Amino acid sequence: MLVFKKSCFRKQTMAGQLEKVVGELANLDYQKVESNLKKCIADFFKRTGREKAIVGVSGGVDSAVALALCARALKPENVLGLVMPTKHTPNQDLADAKALLKKLNCEYELFSLDKIVDEMASCWSMRPDKMVLGNLTARVRMAHLYAHANSLNGLVVGTGDRSEISIGYFTKFGDGGCDLLPIGGLLKTQVRKLGEHLGLPTAITAKPSSPALWGDQSAEKELETTYEKVDAYLWMSEKGLSMDQIVKVAGKKDAARIRQLIEYGSHKLEPVPILPI
Repeated sequence: MLVFKKSCFRKQTMAGQLEKVVGELANLDYQKVESNLKKCIADFFKRTGREKAIVGVSGGVDSAVALALCARALKPENVLGLVMPTKHTPNQDLADAKALLKKLNCEYELFSLDKIVDEMASCWSMRPDKMVLGNLTARVRMAHLYAHANSLNGLVVGTGDRSEISIGYFTKFGDGGCDLLPIGGLLKTQVRKLGEHLGLPTAITAKPSSPALWGDQSAEKELETTYEKVDAYLWMSEKGLSMDQIVKVAGKKDAARIRQLIEYGSHKLEPVPILPI
């Protein structure tokens, strides 16, 4: 555990303090992490009596790591990757997704969501903005995953990481809809490191995060902070460090923004309220 002293903060710049914290939180035994997660995945499928892991593969680091873990835990023939691009999906993401699936010897299906999303939106009297259409796309994607899981005696494997889950950066009943979250206990920084350990291409492990639900969407731009600061905030909070210490690492503005994201997104992590009569 890092011990922060006043002298430490005086000697280091904020960037240096952030780098130190990120380095510490990323310092895991990734061989052990891999072994534990593979065992948990295999045990979960055995306990539930399901045969096939259904994974939505986007070309990003989170889905790539989840896919690789499932392929190693269950064998590639027991994993189905669904690649579901839209008109907003970068060509490189599509290429990276297909290349990874082939490299891991996993079966996959490719189909566009545009027709379904456009057809549903055309029935509405309102004029949906990009956020409404983006969330609709995520929920249509979830429906496709579950349709395949139902027909193949499978389970939907979620691809959310702890950073995004903690701040509510996911679509409720969209990418939040799944049966298992293999990397849900890992911060984004740790997921990238695990991806490197698993031998995933640098083009994927170093790729800036984006849900790609609308054109030129950037996760960090939308969040108004960086994943490094989110990870530092969450990790330092878990270690019991004070808000004053967190602010010295993440900055006052970013710390306030992360706290706001956690508060606003907390309802996504709670059971749907059943109101008393």
